[in-house]
Amino acid sequence: MTDPTQESVETGKRAVIQRIVSDFSLAFAYMVSAMPTGALAVVLASTPVWAIARDYVKNNHHGRDRASWRVMTARRATRANETGDDVRSKVWFHRGSNTRTARVAAAPIDSVLFRGYPAALIVGRPDREFTDEELRDLHARAAQLGTEETAEFSFGSSFVAMDDSGKFLSSDASSETLADARDQLLKLAAELRAENAPVAARDRWPIRQKDGTFTYFRAVRYAEYPALSDAPVTFLARYPSPTEWRTLTADALAPDSELARLIPAISMILNDFARQPSLNELAEAVHLSPFHFHRRFCECTGTTPKHLLLDCQIELAQRELRDGTASMQQIAAACGFSHQSHFTSRFKQATGITPSQWQKLARADVV
Repeated sequence: MTDPTQESVETGKRAVIQRIVSDFSLAFAYMVSAMPTGALAVVLASTPVWAIARDYVKNNHHGRDRASWRVMTARRATRANETGDDVRSKVWFHRGSNTRTARVAAAPIDSVLFRGYPAALIVGRPDREFTDEELRDLHARAAQLGTEETAEFSFGSSFVAMDDSGKFLSSDASSETLADARDQLLKLAAELRAENAPVAARDRWPIRQKDGTFTYFRAVRYAEYPALSDAPVTFLARYPSPTEWRTLTADALAPDSELARLIPAISMILNDFARQPSLNELAEAVHLSPFHFHRRFCECTGTTPKHLLLDCQIELAQRELRDGTASMQQIAAACGFSHQSHFTSRFKQATGITPSQWQKLARADVV
């Protein structure tokens, strides 16, 4: 079932995009957002942009989309030609665009899908170049599309990009904030480099926060990622919470058919996690074999169905622990754990501390 609140938020963002299309006389407008995989997803398009989205990730177009990445890292609106890119690239245009005369601009967005994940609004029209005044206006309009809630972590960012020299490529990830983590990240990048693969990843990499709890990140290293650097690039992405996954709808992700197809399975996990739906059930919900479903789920979301289910259990447990009215045994049962000791073990594995320790921190308003 779709969250009515989320439908309202999505409708509001669509209304903003439609006003931008009308006021700027645009041929198209869409947003791109970073994903836990290190890729960019095309979301909330004003018109079908299938030519952009269909092979965007499959053919690693996101790794060559310098314009989008530079807008997101520079944090200012710009014209496509100012990034030094070939504006005729199909990454920028939907089918039917006149690439000889098309004019494209982009503006950064704080977050669209997940807190702390960079995003951008991409717009285009067939003739007039965008003026400086229009760019300033576009930047202000794009700010209305971002998420209002932000999250602070010890790393200072939910999404970090770094090259093999240790240079951080994300503008919001200051060297001072990340200095303590640099050696860990370089060691991790070296381990991924040793795999000698075009793309190598490490899942569920725990980083201990100031309150003593873990936040899990996914590390992905691309041997080639010219959109950000001539050197290999390693992304470190915080795993989105179940609450954040709830914001995804098939309609918003329609341009990315592979990701949109998984929404029924994601919704089943989010809504029925306490009964622990089987892999076969999830696969049937999206009309795939269990093998192909599991592979596509991991490729598109950066996590596994099992880990998303566990995250849902832990999130509910934390709410119940914060509330403080239910016993540990009752919380274990409500979250779908077979017994209290199993709950305690999985909770500590996921957060770094026991349920009792977490509850004490919650009562002290630390977590």
